Amino acid sequence: MKKSIFITLAIFISVTCFGQNKKAEILLKNLIKETTSYKAVETEISIKMENSEAGINETKSGKIFFSGNKYRIELPGQYIISDGKTVWTYIEDDEEVMINNVEKEENSFSITNILTSYNDNYNIKYGGQETIKNEKYEIIDLAPKTDNNLKLIQLYVSSSPLRVKEVKSHDKNGSIYIYQIKKFIPLSSFKDSLFTFSEKEFPNVEVNDMR
Repeated sequence: MKKSIFITLAIFISVTCFGQNKKAEILLKNLIKETTSYKAVETEISIKMENSEAGINETKSGKIFFSGNKYRIELPGQYIISDGKTVWTYIEDDEEVMINNVEKEENSFSITNILTSYNDNYNIKYGGQETIKNEKYEIIDLAPKTDNNLKLIQLYVSSSPLRVKEVKSHDKNGSIYIYQIKKFIPLSSFKDSLFTFSEKEFPNVEVNDMR
């Protein structure tokens, strides 16, 4: 009798988990469709880094511009720019720009990359619901399939409009990076020059080409 109950319970849990994960996959597919429908987007964000063991609790504000696989991240003292093929990382204090190919840049950032590559690179799981400031969010958990420093990515998705409002990135060192989208402004296009690094704007910059 007990064995029968345990088997029934195990089947129930398996079916429930499958249904919940299927829900996450459908939500993510709808999110991809919505996000990739924008030709160009400007966002205002805050980035918070937490690590209780190291005593780190820092917050920065910045902007992200993206169009397809091109992006430009502007943070205090740092620019990260990509035209889809090359990544330029400029550090103001060092007056240095590092240049990499996108495929060689392990930590390269693209708004659409996480969404469109989830099937190849992540295991997907429904993380439940959470209410923040009277707004309800669906949570999608993405666990990397390959062994690297990244442990888990959590997408906090609002239903109306269907958008990612917050991303939590957990690494294996105990650090949590929280990206909150404060403003989301769809646009028709950007100038191509926005997604390339101009040495003319930084005449004293030291160029470190790592390609």
